[in-house]
Amino acid sequence: MGLILLITVAVVLLWLLGAAGLVYSLTHPRRKTFAVALGRGDPTEPADLELLAQEVTFSLSDRSRTPGWVIQGHDVNEGGLTVVIVHGFEDSRYGALIRVPMVVPYARRVVVFDLPGQGESESSRGYGGLREPADVRAVLEQLEVEDAKRVVLLGSSIGAGIVMAAAAEAGEELRRSILGVVAESPYRHWDEPLHNLFKRYHYPRWPIIPLAGLWLTLTARGFTRFDRAGYAARLACPLLVIHGSDDPLCPIMSARQIAQAARAGEFIEIPGGRHDDLPTAHEQAYQDAIAGFLKTLCEPDRSSKIDGLAAPGSSPG
Repeated sequence: MGLILLITVAVVLLWLLGAAGLVYSLTHPRRKTFAVALGRGDPTEPADLELLAQEVTFSLSDRSRTPGWVIQGHDVNEGGLTVVIVHGFEDSRYGALIRVPMVVPYARRVVVFDLPGQGESESSRGYGGLREPADVRAVLEQLEVEDAKRVVLLGSSIGAGIVMAAAAEAGEELRRSILGVVAESPYRHWDEPLHNLFKRYHYPRWPIIPLAGLWLTLTARGFTRFDRAGYAARLACPLLVIHGSDDPLCPIMSARQIAQAARAGEFIEIPGGRHDDLPTAHEQAYQDAIAGFLKTLCEPDRSSKIDGLAAPGSSPG
């Protein structure tokens, strides 16, 4: 009996340690810093892409500071779009830079910054997408007034959920300025990519993921409950969802459900696309999707059409 009890205690301890490690990795992701981007051969500043930019520092919702760039777009009209790009998990503004050339022809300004706990932000931890929507809104509030009248939010992976929540929860004045949201490779529920990642590496999903979920529920109220389709349904602007057909982490069915939940949702599937390669391995298809969406939003009378959006649940895509 003593041996059985010892084995049981050891197994339970391993489960708890695994859950604790998972929680820590979700709130303390590996940082993609300047050195990491340089080592990978990624662009390390807008000048690498022959773009003019101003280096800025933003204050986030937890009062920490984070670096970013306000990049000059090709649309010089005063009423041009301001596109804010929000990076994914274990990424940073350096990763967001690869998407800038796709949107800069249709924008007056493009803004990128590091989320809390990622890149070179001051914050020591991230919040798994729970508090980051407030950071996006904080960044928008710090932009010059003329640069924040016509806004498009673009986010990838966890950033996709962040931008949808940021727009859905915005106050009335800010909500009127957000003309569109682009969600690249989104997932619907917090544990979807975890289950697929654990399955890929043959890690035991049960009970580690449920234990981590319980831990996060107790320490970060609401973390495991929010549904990105619910945020999509609350959007007062058009939503474009772009997803690869071969995404191994985020189910394409969930992406479709997110687009269908929006009042004006469009879904574009990129054949052969995986989770993080859409702007690189499928550059033309990705650029075409972005361009089509932004061109529509660039129409001068676009803001007057928002009240005539399609009924909830409709999706042109």
